[in-house]
Amino acid sequence: MIETYLIYNLVLLFSVVFAYIAEHSVNAIVEKMARILSAITLILPVALRDFKVGTDTENYISVFQSGSNMFDHFEWGFLTLCNFLKTLGLDERSILWMMGILTFLPICMK
Repeated sequence: MIETYLIYNLVLLFSVVFAYIAEHSVNAIVEKMARILSAITLILPVALRDFKVGTDTENYISVFQSGSNMFDHFEWGFLTLCNFLKTLGLDERSILWMMGILTFLPICMK
């Protein structure tokens, strides 16, 4: 249990530090690197988590494995993303990577 708090607090600490550096940097390269590191800090825990973590993760994995025919109540964009990743021959972990990237990259990058 303590490990979980440690991980989440480290993610919070590093993402805030990198975001602060990005906002207060006068050098464009340092700003861009800080924004990228902030995004990576937020994306890694999402992408590398266990499939049992989170209330909907198992549902996302089930949709990815089963295909869109059985799950008409999911958004077409999510189903399209799942089908695209499966077409590329990627596994279930790829949906977590893409969800993390699509969620946090636009937030962290200016």
